[in-house]
Amino acid sequence: MKLYEIYDNLVSKGFFGKPEERGILRETIREIDDKLSSKRATMIVRLPPGSGKTAIAYSASFKALLEPESWYRVIHVLPLRSIIEDTYSRLKDGLERLGITFEKVFSEQMFLSENTPYLQSKYAITTFDTFTLELMKLPPTIIRKVSAGLSMGHFEIGRTSIFSSLTVFDETHLVLEGNRNGRVTLATIFRFLRKIGVPLIIMTATLPTKIEKYIVEELGGNVYTIKFSEVLRGNIKDEYLERELEKKIIMRKPLKLLSFSKEVSKIVNNMEGRRAVIVNTISKAIEIYRNLDVEEKVLLHSQFTIKDRMEKVELLRKASIAITTQVIEAGVNVSFDFMISELAPITSIVQRIGRLARFEEREGEFQIVYDEESLRGNGIYDENYVSQTLKILIQVYGEKILWHLPSIPRKLGYDKIVDKVWETMNIESLVGAYSVALNQILSSPAFSSNDAFELIKSIMMLNRRDIIRNDIFATVYISDEEISSEKDVLEHAEERLIPTGAIRLFRQIQRKNAGKEVKVVVRRGNEVFEEDFTKYGNIVKWCLNWLSSRIITVRVPTKYYSREYGLLLY
Repeated sequence: MKLYEIYDNLVSKGFFGKPEERGILRETIREIDDKLSSKRATMIVRLPPGSGKTAIAYSASFKALLEPESWYRVIHVLPLRSIIEDTYSRLKDGLERLGITFEKVFSEQMFLSENTPYLQSKYAITTFDTFTLELMKLPPTIIRKVSAGLSMGHFEIGRTSIFSSLTVFDETHLVLEGNRNGRVTLATIFRFLRKIGVPLIIMTATLPTKIEKYIVEELGGNVYTIKFSEVLRGNIKDEYLERELEKKIIMRKPLKLLSFSKEVSKIVNNMEGRRAVIVNTISKAIEIYRNLDVEEKVLLHSQFTIKDRMEKVELLRKASIAITTQVIEAGVNVSFDFMISELAPITSIVQRIGRLARFEEREGEFQIVYDEESLRGNGIYDENYVSQTLKILIQVYGEKILWHLPSIPRKLGYDKIVDKVWETMNIESLVGAYSVALNQILSSPAFSSNDAFELIKSIMMLNRRDIIRNDIFATVYISDEEISSEKDVLEHAEERLIPTGAIRLFRQIQRKNAGKEVKVVVRRGNEVFEEDFTKYGNIVKWCLNWLSSRIITVRVPTKYYSREYGLLLY
């Protein structure tokens, strides 16, 4: 059965909700099936935000059920927990409409949702981090035992799942643009999987052409790119395209502010409709939120408990004014009439604009604002990238641009703006000692789980970052009561746990001078106990203990948390 026929059946049976003509998506699926049926190829699929490209992974998973000789399973790899939650929630809704039970067959695998530890489900949604560790013979579930010398790992169990899959890398731009380690890791993984014949689909909305070409060169031949503009041919009917072409997204001239929070608050107070303010730091978001004297407002950033964050996302759908950080860029399906965005890299700007007039609205307006801190990248973004983004935005101000769509004949879209920003950006070589060592671990049976752990540890000690991200995964547990059992943490995870980064947390605690009040919850053998934060005198020791899973979480007193404002360690 053809992949596009499976997609057609899912549409007609209501899996995606109200049936809608998506000719471009259907044609993309047809092209994918043509290429993958003849060769175990690599596909790069470039479709805009909100175009429904997740349907590709959903359709492929049903093909794995119906015709496992094509591929035995689908592994859907995503960069952020919030996107996985959204993808899995929409999957469950679709399956319920079809009257299908999803347990065991369709699963998510990440922290606190470990439903398929070795990615053995027919459809497994997981993070880039978990996928990478599985491929390196170091599943997250055994890192602690490997680092303590209590296990040699499970070697090929998780890898066998990957080798028999169609692997879909989604929202890939978030990793490829994020940092050099992420680019090196992904390029090495792509090369390795191609070498052993795993079919790959690399999906992205805003990947700069410069990075795409570099990845294609690294992979060599047999790489096929499907672009939104190139799929437009003949008499394809696409209701999504028709709707987007009717929209009018207006960009105001970028504005420099002297008193950032006060001036932003004044601008947003003078606007009507549903408004969003998106800034780059939690401290700015909180300050603006406090300045707004309105009732229907909501604050959202990354440092809320899991439960409070879910409630905040629901409130976003109703509030008149939303003040958020970049967490809204992905995995948050909301829409606004007017948006103020702090200056950020161009791809982040495009993702943010994707939350403007996202649904049936016909018009939207946005304003880019910045101060000296913004121009320096807020300590988050590359300063050159941000300044180049501003330069190009000032140049294109006043032009008619399809901010929700790539360029199509006679109409300028966001892709040309992204590429213009990247004209002067450098992409360092992806080949070096790190990629060689990683490839050896991936390729040779002689390298063990412990070798993989030692490589990750050496990268962290050298670069102060993870193999994929700029930080190392960590958590905060909000409680005044001493923790003596890991079970206590897991039982109350949704209400009390905050996912964060180890390096970020270390600096927050030091900056707030809260080291004597914060307790580090650690495990030794079967024993769980608390240590003083002050015992961790340097950030390397701190990060190594997180990497080895010796640290379970960090207990922070309740006085440092507010359901309205989040973690108060900023």
